[in-house]
Amino acid sequence: MKVGRNDPCPCGSRKKHKACCLAKNEAAQTVDYMWQKIRVTEGELIERLLDYAVDEYGADVLSEAWDDFNFSQEEEFEPEYDPDFDYIFTPWFLFNWIPDNTDIESEEDYLPEEPIAITYLKEHPHKLDEFQKQFIETACDQPYSFFVITDVVPGQSLTIKDIFLSQEYTVKERTASELKNKGWVLYTRVLTMDGSSIMLGCATTIITPEYHSRFIEMRENCKKEFKNITTDMLHSLDDELRLIYLDIKDNRNVRPMPQLQNTDGEPFVLTNLHYDLQCTPLEAFEQLKKLSLFMNEAELLSDADYTREGKLKKVTIDWMKGNNEIHKDWDNKVLGKITIDGNFMTIEVNSEKRAQIIRKEIESLLKEKAVYKTSVVQSIDQAMEEITELQDSPEAFSRRQEQERLNQLPEVQEALRSMMEKHWASWFDQKIPALGNETPRQAAKTPLGRERLEALFMLYNSYAGNESDALQPDIQKLRVTLGLDEKG
Repeated sequence: MKVGRNDPCPCGSRKKHKACCLAKNEAAQTVDYMWQKIRVTEGELIERLLDYAVDEYGADVLSEAWDDFNFSQEEEFEPEYDPDFDYIFTPWFLFNWIPDNTDIESEEDYLPEEPIAITYLKEHPHKLDEFQKQFIETACDQPYSFFVITDVVPGQSLTIKDIFLSQEYTVKERTASELKNKGWVLYTRVLTMDGSSIMLGCATTIITPEYHSRFIEMRENCKKEFKNITTDMLHSLDDELRLIYLDIKDNRNVRPMPQLQNTDGEPFVLTNLHYDLQCTPLEAFEQLKKLSLFMNEAELLSDADYTREGKLKKVTIDWMKGNNEIHKDWDNKVLGKITIDGNFMTIEVNSEKRAQIIRKEIESLLKEKAVYKTSVVQSIDQAMEEITELQDSPEAFSRRQEQERLNQLPEVQEALRSMMEKHWASWFDQKIPALGNETPRQAAKTPLGRERLEALFMLYNSYAGNESDALQPDIQKLRVTLGLDEKG
């Protein structure tokens, strides 16, 4: 039943409907009507413009534009295998693409060097109503850009912010809003008419939150060159921005192996050093036990093996030291593992620099009692293959189950929480690359720094559910400490 103006408001406020939710409901109905009108106009115009393009520009025009869109002249024109053809290419083709007459010999074959929709508007204005004309002009005027999702109302709308122009829009996207989360980035164009906004040509590959800070840096570099970023500037950068999107799309599932580093920031190189011992295992142990700074002799020997006569046969020593250069809140770190086994000794380290250091230590402590034989370097690929094989074994599955059980123990959770509290307490004064190598405290003092912090917080939020609760930062607490709620 329709609620009358003077009836009690259905929201339960006990006010009359006209004094409570009537204006808001009428505004929502107006916005919904306008959204439907824009979408209907979009569908009608795209169908009409596609027919016009093929008739006037030739049957090969789509293939030519597809090559331009993808910066390729070699791939076959097979749009049915790429969902971007309908969702982003077709609107770009009709409202952005400008034919290239460079290789055209006859002026009679020249195509208008302007968007197809503009040419159609000039040639057939009598076939368009005023709203359709406004749609074409607005669509051609709006550039593609990268937008970060700042809010989601499931099943209703997305709030997105143009990272380059710093403009925010709420777009009604019922289906899309169910698939996207805050902090993720869209490559799209926003068309706004009479207060209602839609995405006209949204790319199908949704960009993960870690790219947000990169786009901010890109924008800041553009500001240094262009001073002000405008829609005209984004139009001029259309090829560059689209190429960035295509690179992200192509590399989404084929990412290069990152440059791994150990806790000292050294390149990760697995190295095993092999020695022959010219002394007993006990004599070697007595000299080398001092390399484990945080474990006493009893702790080191707790897992040792002995001969039937009670003599030391095999023992492992963790080569350790304190004052971790990168993780200041860590009390100590393990640099390598030394295994003494009868007349042989093996040392495992994970960088060339550590291999050089431990060789000098062994020469100093054992001298001629340890004869260096060889070093075996293992590639990351080999190590990953071995790890994969081990992970698939029944023994590994059993160990994972046991580890998961241990991780749920209250004392383990408390230890994790204590470690993470130390980490986040020191986080405020650590220089972070995503913040332009400023500390969070420094970043919170400037608008640009606060924007970078918000991007970082959205990245942290995207990890929610993938880690133990004990490892999750309390983002609201971080914001309060930095005063962001007061400063926006």
